[in-house]
This record gives sequence, C-alpha cells and structure tokens, in this order.
Amino acid sequence: MRTEIGVAARPHQADGFSYLTFQPLENKELIHLFVNKPENSRKPNQAADSNVIPTILRSLDFPSRTLVSLKQVHKNRAVVLESKGETKLLHNPLEGDALFTNRKDLYLTIRVADCLPLYVYDSRSNVIGLIHAGWRGAFLGIVKNALETAKLVLDLDPSVCLFLLGPCIQSCCYQIPAELAILFPSETVQKRDGKYYLDLCELNKTQLLEKGAKPQNIYFVKDCTFCNPDIYYSYRRTGNKIERMYAVFGLR
Repeated sequence: MRTEIGVAARPHQADGFSYLTFQPLENKELIHLFVNKPENSRKPNQAADSNVIPTILRSLDFPSRTLVSLKQVHKNRAVVLESKGETKLLHNPLEGDALFTNRKDLYLTIRVADCLPLYVYDSRSNVIGLIHAGWRGAFLGIVKNALETAKLVLDLDPSVCLFLLGPCIQSCCYQIPAELAILFPSETVQKRDGKYYLDLCELNKTQLLEKGAKPQNIYFVKDCTFCNPDIYYSYRRTGNKIERMYAVFGLR
C-alpha cells in the first residue's frame, strides 16, 4: 500500500534546455534539478552533453562548482565526499551507485533512464545524497548500504531525512520475468494477466523504512519514464544506451 506522498514534477526551460524541479526539495538550503528530455526531441540529446548541467546552472545564477559523478555499475557501493576529502577523487570517477557529501563546493550528479534517482537530505547534519537504484542495485541493497555508509561517515540520520524518489519506470510498465519476480518481496511485485510487474518505488521505499525513514518524509514523483515519451528517456522503451537524464543536487 502506498504510504509515501505523491508529488508532481514541475517543468522548466533554461537557455533552451528542459529540466524539472520538485516541490519538497525547493528549500533555501538546497539546489536541485532533474535534466529531462528536450521538448523538441529532434534536438541533439541534451542529457548526453556534459555542458548541459553547467549551462542550466549558470542561466539560473547558481554558483559555479565542480560536478561529481560516478561510474555507475548497478551494485551497492556508496561514495562519500567529506569536507576534508581528497579532491583528486573528483576528477577520477569511482565505481558506485550512491554519492553523499556535506560539502558546499560540489554538485552531485547521477544518470538515469528508467532506474530510480533518489534524493536524500538530512537538514540536521546538512548532508545530501543521490542514489541510483535499479532492480539490480535494489536487490543488492544499495539504499540500505548507502544510508549506513552516510550514517557512519557523515552522521546522517535516516529518521530525520527527507527522501524524494524521482522519475523512474513504474509498475504499470516494468514487466519482469517470473524467475526475477520471486527474488523480491511479494508486496513489491504485481501480477496481471499472468505477467509480473516490479514496483521499483515500493521496493526502495521498503529499504528506506528498514533503515529508520519516516513515511511522512518520503515523497515520490508519479510519472512513469516508460509511458511518458515526450518528457523522459527510457532505456527499456528505446534500448538507446546514450540517452540519459541527470539528477543534480547541491547545498547552498
């Protein structure tokens, strides 16, 4: 049963590029974006262009900072960048699927095209995080491991965190084979007409709750990336390995 709070994505244009924002993250302490598919799909793939994010941030008069990304591998490793962390890591992407920091000189970024982008904000410790969670990462416990790592290193407290589950493929479209369906909790899999469908939001929300998150602090974007082709890229829909969207998160 859905207990998290559904929110709508807010569309914007900046310097010819498309991006979304989400009301729960519209906070004077935060900077956030979700770079989505261009309105005019005949334009070059904006999300594959490394200049897109800085261009949007500049057009909004946000401060210039280092963009941090990972070599995403659909596993369960989290990377933490502390205020005293080594800056050399910023220029040599590590393997991982979650990024956390308490630094105000960075923008965290992850790439998605059906997988779940999960924004995390602890206002008490002033810590932010981004988690890339597809079925593989969720099966391996990426959310649980990321929160445990951030708690150990940055004193993150899941019980006071705000969580925003961004646009991803929803259970209306996320068909999986029966041999995969049996790997997940029954409440996260739906069976319709003899076929199985995974609820990626519910699956990752379960891990949030296990680590102490409060249901009233969990928000999810209602959109499905698969069945909204005008707004979102979807790897499952097109099979295109280049078309990606970006979640961006920073502290003011």
